Amino acid sequence: MKTGRKEKYLFLAYACIVLAGFMAIQLSCFASTTRIPDEAIRQYRIAVSLEKRGNYYDAITEYKRFLFFLPDHEKTREVLYRTAKCYFKLRDWTNLLKYTNLFENKFTNEPLLIQVKILKAKALLGMGKPQEALDVLRKLQSHPQKLDENIRAEITALTGRCYVAEGNLEESRKFVNRNINEADLQLKNPWTAGISALLIPGMGHIYDGRPRDAWTAFFYTGILSAITWEAVENENMWLAGLFGTAAATFYSGNIFSAVNMAFKHNRRNEIKWLNNYFYQDSRDVYIDYGSTPLYRSEEEKGAHEKAEAEKQKQMFSWMFLAGISAFRKIVSPIDNKHCPSYPSCSSYGLQAFRKYGAFWGTMLTIDRLIHEPSEARFSPYIIIRGERKIYDPLEANDFLLR
Repeated sequence: MKTGRKEKYLFLAYACIVLAGFMAIQLSCFASTTRIPDEAIRQYRIAVSLEKRGNYYDAITEYKRFLFFLPDHEKTREVLYRTAKCYFKLRDWTNLLKYTNLFENKFTNEPLLIQVKILKAKALLGMGKPQEALDVLRKLQSHPQKLDENIRAEITALTGRCYVAEGNLEESRKFVNRNINEADLQLKNPWTAGISALLIPGMGHIYDGRPRDAWTAFFYTGILSAITWEAVENENMWLAGLFGTAAATFYSGNIFSAVNMAFKHNRRNEIKWLNNYFYQDSRDVYIDYGSTPLYRSEEEKGAHEKAEAEKQKQMFSWMFLAGISAFRKIVSPIDNKHCPSYPSCSSYGLQAFRKYGAFWGTMLTIDRLIHEPSEARFSPYIIIRGERKIYDPLEANDFLLR
């Protein structure tokens, strides 16, 4: 009997120990599950505090940790939005686009979705994709939710900036709520520039604020004219005719370049004014897209291709093209690495002749030779094969002929 009671007591003690262990495990699991949300809220508050202090990289790290451990938490939508905002502050357009797309895929009908789409449009604009940004803004304007006045003003400003980035200044002016003619744009008068260059080669470029270009125009025109005069004095008519033609061509190109640079100055100042104007309403930093945006619509491209095909048929164009092609194959490989601009002057001239024919191609090529010394102050840079070059394409200088 004593043995049976002893076994019974041992069995009961063993069962109590097992039950106590099981209860301890359950209580620890319950405690851990209740502790996770509390820890998540504390971590979220730390991340928000870091963001407010401007420690965006640390804030992003905390937000990402939150999303990794609690992807379905009720704060997830706000964490995604705040992560995107941090990337916007850092101007990391690629990651900003990634997180705005992630938000859109996960939350299709949220009040924050409007703000996320605005951030997405800014990311696309910062990446140099204004047409895609415009598509986002157009869809946002037809959003089923009613947009308040501040958001609508921000969308309007972003739309105007997109048109500026495309180079469509006429359309962007429609989104300006004041008379742009009353703004102090510090414009240059093309007539004054042209007449000054007509009287004294290079004087028009001084008026345009390009003294280095003025010296280039004056030097080349003067040296060619001096050689022509010397050839006439020596009665060498063949040499006089050759250098006289070159001097007259460079003199004409000097006038064209002075007028062209006046228009370029005005266009660049208007672009800067429009960007700064729209910046005030789009709650963003100023983004300088360069003096001339390079976007062209498909219709414009087709029209340019037709015009190019017609101009290639012009008489004597093939002679100039052959000369430039020979220069590119013989001289350009030697000198190209020393040319500070992209495309190089020979490539630029070839494009100009093919697109606008012999006469205007010559004027554009001379204009490029004259304005190249000062272009580093006005045009953006581009990295080509590890070399830093001034990005000065034909599209940034041919707006007088479009």
